[in-house]
Amino acid sequence: MATTLHQLGNVFFNQAEHEMSISCYERAIAIEREMNDVQGLASSLLQVAHVAEEDLGVGEAEVVHHAQH
Repeated sequence: MATTLHQLGNVFFNQAEHEMSISCYERAIAIEREMNDVQGLASSLLQVAHVAEEDLGVGEAEVVHHAQH
């Protein structure tokens, strides 16, 4: 389920639907944490940072990335 949500987040990101992509990534992150899926979690957190970078710029994206930890 987490992988599907992550991939759906990628689809939304590629369509510039950033709020929807974040929603998908956040749901994936919750599942990955629950399942202790470290690799999936790292990948989803990185995608959240990419969305933030696209929306906010590099400096603020770093803040968002660190806040997810």
